[in-house]
Parts: sequence; structure tokens; C-alpha cells
Amino acid sequence: MYDPETYLPLSEPLVNIRCTLRKARDEGILTHDDAGALLSIARSLYFPDRTYPQICRVAQHSIPPAILDSFLEFTRHHAVDQKREDALAALRRTKEIADELERA
Repeated sequence: MYDPETYLPLSEPLVNIRCTLRKARDEGILTHDDAGALLSIARSLYFPDRTYPQICRVAQHSIPPAILDSFLEFTRHHAVDQKREDALAALRRTKEIADELERA
């Protein structure tokens, strides 16, 4: 979901959340169990409400605040934008195919 005037995202796609949680787990920011709990919370939220701060607000009763704070700080600098990466890969592949057809 995007702001119609600025086109900035208002919520986070679930695929991006999954990838960011995996990266945070792999880098030791979250345990396997904490990442799983946060993913379950993200899945339970209506998609416009899926933001990292909202996910952490819902999790505050089950995950220690220090862990949630570390995770939020991690997302500010290291969140994965998998949808963007997939779009760029599709564009690169489209260019490769166009170049191959041009050479044929």
C-alpha cells in the first residue's frame, strides 16, 4: 500500500517481512522463535497495518522490549525489499531476452 501523493509505502509487503526476519535471525538480532512469533503476528495483521512498528507493538507482551528495539533499529538500516529486487531481476531478464532476440 502506497501514499497516493508521494508513492512512499504505508505498509510492508509480507514477502519483505519474511526476508527481513530471516536476515535478522541469520545476523543474530532475533532467535528462531522470536522471528517465528513476529512472522505469525505479521500474518495476522490486515495488510495496511503491516509495519515493523505495529508488528512490534503487538509483540510487546511476548518478546522482551530490548529485542524489539534492536529489531526495529535493524529494520531502519537493513530491511530487505524483496519486491524491489524481484522487479529489478525481471527487468534485467527482459533486457537479456530483448538483446538475444536482437542478435538472432
